[in-house]
Amino acid sequence: MTRENKAGAFLVMLTCPCHAVMLIFVLGGTAVGSVLAAFRAWVYLGFTLLFLLGLYFMVRKRVPACDADVCQPSSG
Repeated sequence: MTRENKAGAFLVMLTCPCHAVMLIFVLGGTAVGSVLAAFRAWVYLGFTLLFLLGLYFMVRKRVPACDADVCQPSSG
């Protein structure tokens, strides 16, 4: 796994949309928790978008750049 794949996996673990409910519950008595609860739909949307972005980074295949002469199209 490349560094980007690992970062994507870490992002997926942190931003799974099911964790948003637990985060709002744990921070319920704080100012941060009340803001998260007030904007719950936006929090779910943000977690979902970050989750999908993390999935993309985790599963994408990195194609290395080819600087060798073999990769250049042959003429003739």
